[in-house]
Amino acid sequence: MLKMKHLSLQLVLFVFLVWTNISARTIQIGYGTELEDLNTATDAVISGDTVVIMPGKYDNVPQMTWRQDNILITGQENITELVAGTIIASDQSNGKGIFVIKGNNIRIQNLIFKNSKVKDHNGAGIRLEGKNPVIINCEFIGNEMGILQGGTIEDCTTTIEHCLFSGNGSAEHPGFQHNVYINYVDTLIFRFNTTIDAAYQGHELKSRAENNFILYNQIHNTNSEDSRNIDLPNGGKSVVMGNTIVQSENSVNSNIIGYGAEGTKYEENRLWVLFNTIINKKSKGSIIDARECDSLYLANNIIQGRQTGGFIIGKPETIDSAGNLVSTEILEEWFGNIDNNDYSLTPKSPAIDNAVQIEYGLPDFNFKPRFSLLGYKNIELRLIDGNGYDIGAMEYKHINSNVSDNHQRDLFFEKDYVYFPTASDNECLGLYGYSGKQLEIPNPDIISVDGSFYYELPVSRLNRGVFYFVTRTRTFMFTR
Repeated sequence: MLKMKHLSLQLVLFVFLVWTNISARTIQIGYGTELEDLNTATDAVISGDTVVIMPGKYDNVPQMTWRQDNILITGQENITELVAGTIIASDQSNGKGIFVIKGNNIRIQNLIFKNSKVKDHNGAGIRLEGKNPVIINCEFIGNEMGILQGGTIEDCTTTIEHCLFSGNGSAEHPGFQHNVYINYVDTLIFRFNTTIDAAYQGHELKSRAENNFILYNQIHNTNSEDSRNIDLPNGGKSVVMGNTIVQSENSVNSNIIGYGAEGTKYEENRLWVLFNTIINKKSKGSIIDARECDSLYLANNIIQGRQTGGFIIGKPETIDSAGNLVSTEILEEWFGNIDNNDYSLTPKSPAIDNAVQIEYGLPDFNFKPRFSLLGYKNIELRLIDGNGYDIGAMEYKHINSNVSDNHQRDLFFEKDYVYFPTASDNECLGLYGYSGKQLEIPNPDIISVDGSFYYELPVSRLNRGVFYFVTRTRTFMFTR
């Protein structure tokens, strides 16, 4: 039974939980601060700090190099915008991008990166050179590279979540710059992102990581001359699950997913493509080029569109294919509105309740889909509504409503608690982590604040990360 109590709390518009330890400093830089000059502001930061870049549009920014470890760099969502110009373009000694991350364990959130261009045409919104970066809720628009992770970085997990990548590429060097380009690291976690319309023959996502978890993203080409939607040129172990992947007529590469095209580098080379909705709007093409793949697992995908080059190119040693709905025609009646990138299922879709059970798995990773990304920052917990999972990236008739940017403004923090708005009789369905695993928590209290009801959830014992608090009618995302 949920308890009722009354608290008088001050609501705030923008509050976040400090990612570092309790003794860390918070440094404000940018407009209206003593560190308004971004060119020198990074020198005032020490390891462990939280750095807040004040709201506003910063034109012609300098390259900012972060050498400190364990820092959080944050802006204010949709308000803090860093736009490159002639300063970075003419910087011959540095010439890498807007942010260069040399420190380890750096988290970046709530920032917009635009127009980074340099002499060698690899101008990045963020250039990653340190270990274990985490990038959340950022936008990368019109750079030569959205995110570029250079060289080989051992013992490194790169996490990119809730970000937008659009129109990144270089007219001067077409085909070599991409919306996202990750080089040789241990693991890439790429989740809940929208990467769309890479420019000038670039890939929407390219990764040379040994382990790739590409989960619950929109990976679309609508009108630009991009290349592949996903390019994994050196193999490794890769899970592509829960994504909507769309190729348009303008794409210069007819292959949607490439694997091992530049030769495998790793001991294990396995690819899992599960619970995706893959649409080829091009008049020709192939779905998966897996010529250098040892094992290909293909299950519970909706795959539609022309396959003139073949459904699968290559002959993996092992192919396990089950539960896929494949058509050489695009069956619009299966989906909500494909012209508006709405790939939710209609009652006419045979995908409903027809997914096959997947028996295989990976240590610490379950091949059951936990979320759907309905649009940029529009996430839904994927709960079974019927006799089983649906085929593809969406569930028909979801139980709870979506997460949107507006919803996030309703929750607030107070000391070691986070509060979620609710009706007094709204059922709590639980707290979920990154992977969709439900976490054990005590029944949250319901409190009354100025006549409105809120769930009160203690968060002091949670590890760092992104979490989802789910009620019967809404889903809330928050970071710890």
